[in-house]
Amino acid sequence: MNLEDGGRIVKKDKSSNKPVILLNIDSLMPQPLEIAVQTDQTPALKFLMENGMYFSNMVNSFPTMSVTIDSSLLTGTYPDKHQIPGLHWFDTRNL
Repeated sequence: MNLEDGGRIVKKDKSSNKPVILLNIDSLMPQPLEIAVQTDQTPALKFLMENGMYFSNMVNSFPTMSVTIDSSLLTGTYPDKHQIPGLHWFDTRNL
């Protein structure tokens, strides 16, 4: 892979040029989602699950705050590496 085209990563092999949709629904657990899909309450999510990839056994990073989890998704690292622990910074001077 090379960095080209305005900083985006462009893969040289064009045989697998499929768009990627990463759907992150905050606080949605697999069981209620699967029940909603089975009872036809979520046709769009059902379509995406049947025609894409669905992982019901994902494990969150810790702490389980949106900004921390999103940072892990974007960087591919855990909070101890990306250094974004959450919405509030711990400062010993404020104890």
